[in-house]
Amino acid sequence: MKKLIALIMVLTIAAFAICGCTQKPQTGHASPTATPAANATDKPGGETVTNAPASDGSNPFGTVAPGGEVIAKTKDGMLYWDSMRVGGGTDSTVSYKVFGDYDAFAAEFSDVLRGVSGRYTAKSFTESFVVAAYVTVPTGGYTFGLERGEIEDGTVVLDLKQEGPAPGTEVTQAFETHCVLVAFNRKAYSEDIAVKLLINGKEQINGTVG
Repeated sequence: MKKLIALIMVLTIAAFAICGCTQKPQTGHASPTATPAANATDKPGGETVTNAPASDGSNPFGTVAPGGEVIAKTKDGMLYWDSMRVGGGTDSTVSYKVFGDYDAFAAEFSDVLRGVSGRYTAKSFTESFVVAAYVTVPTGGYTFGLERGEIEDGTVVLDLKQEGPAPGTEVTQAFETHCVLVAFNRKAYSEDIAVKLLINGKEQINGTVG
């Protein structure tokens, strides 16, 4: 009986020894993990951002400017911008409004919200505020984008890029109003923040506050 027990113990020890020899040696280093890809919406501070992608054309106020059509130089937290046609008019004018409240923005741009892929929401207004720049031109055929958007000494500076219709182009002979929406980081917001509008680099002294 004692010999049988001893034999079983010897066989068990031999089996463990064999299994131990077949295990892969440890290298002492953890397996490398993949570095997460950068978020496509991340933008290096102080460099450039492009405007938002085009809408699907269902926006009744006109279409958002195609992505990459204009590149805006940005400083101090400019986040994104959109350009659209928002109606008619009776005279050539330039004006702006500052929206720090989502409800006020949604009341004016309720139809626009459907065409901009959820960029302007109650949640987004906790992190941003929006400046709307309006330009009314005498005919159709004009396009507007943002050349530069930044905050200088507490003043929002928006330099709009205006392009008129090409010579000989048939356009509607009626006033049209275009709007460029520009979102900035909420940290720069104040109720009395000043805004300076330029078109193709020229300051619009007669611009009105909305």
